[in-house]
Amino acid sequence: MLQRLTLVLPEHERVALRDEILQQSQSKPSYTRTHALNAWRSESDLHTWPAAASFCTTLVRLLQADAELPIEPKTLRAWAIVSRRGASHPRHMHPGRFTWSGVYYLEPGGADSARTVFETAEGLVPVVPERDLAIVFPVDLWHSVELHQSDNVRVTIAFNVGAVPGYGRPTTR
Repeated sequence: MLQRLTLVLPEHERVALRDEILQQSQSKPSYTRTHALNAWRSESDLHTWPAAASFCTTLVRLLQADAELPIEPKTLRAWAIVSRRGASHPRHMHPGRFTWSGVYYLEPGGADSARTVFETAEGLVPVVPERDLAIVFPVDLWHSVELHQSDNVRVTIAFNVGAVPGYGRPTTR
């Protein structure tokens, strides 16, 4: 149900993407339809940012090859979340026309960084953020982000992606 993937970008591309996200978080208002508390969220258009091109290409390749998911690349929608001390994200899921969701830890935020907690059939599964870690899961899986207690910024990229035509939806039950 939860798939752990390692997505490593060349350092100069990772830094450029991080810097672009941080710059956007300082110059643009947060997306208003988010449930994140005390965090900045971009619009769901990160997949169109030039600084995110390598990330998106690498993500699609990982989802298709390593995770063996029958995704439709043109359905990818991604957004950035910048969390500073005191940020959290209550229980939610990503319903809609997509099949899978995921989170990528671009900057994990240090030792006291907020964990992402998934509600699986086996119980709660907390994930400690790690640099270059991506977690992929069915869109209807409930999850939350604990209170971020680190002085280091936590930068994540969340995404949704659909399946190729004719593929059914995975189940979380």
